[in-house]
Amino acid sequence: MAATVERDMEKLPINRSQKIRLVSIVIPVFNERKMIETKIGRVQNVEIPKELIIVDDGSTDGTREWLLKRFGQGSSDEEKSQKEFSDSRADCSRVRVLTHQHNQGKGAALKTGFLHARGSIVIVQDADLEYSPENYHRLMALVITGCTDVVYGSWFLGGMKRKLATRLLSG
Repeated sequence: MAATVERDMEKLPINRSQKIRLVSIVIPVFNERKMIETKIGRVQNVEIPKELIIVDDGSTDGTREWLLKRFGQGSSDEEKSQKEFSDSRADCSRVRVLTHQHNQGKGAALKTGFLHARGSIVIVQDADLEYSPENYHRLMALVITGCTDVVYGSWFLGGMKRKLATRLLSG
């Protein structure tokens, strides 16, 4: 399936001249130290061209320190977050760690991540892995094949049931 999605990604034109070559995965985290290594590893194991943008939202349990030790020095708060991302030593994924000095909430962490996303597709992955990274290909296929512009997940619906906002903005 991964090869098919990557082939389709190469064919899908964006703005007539660009192609999808990178997926940005924004991961807001707060006090996730006990499980962060396993969770990040599962996201990294998904075989798609990707960048991980991990936004530590003022963790106080060692999460920030682990992230910075593992992936390199991060940036503090939005106005200082211009540092280039570094290659992960674990795989070929590009990983950026951005930090907030104090907890500002999930919305602020997502906003910081979105401001730094470079991919043509953006995936939000909560650090608790409520949604499985192994399903990225299934979600992306809906966008790549033109079935929809946006895919939303809902744990209320269960399974792979989904609501799609089809061509909402583009008419």
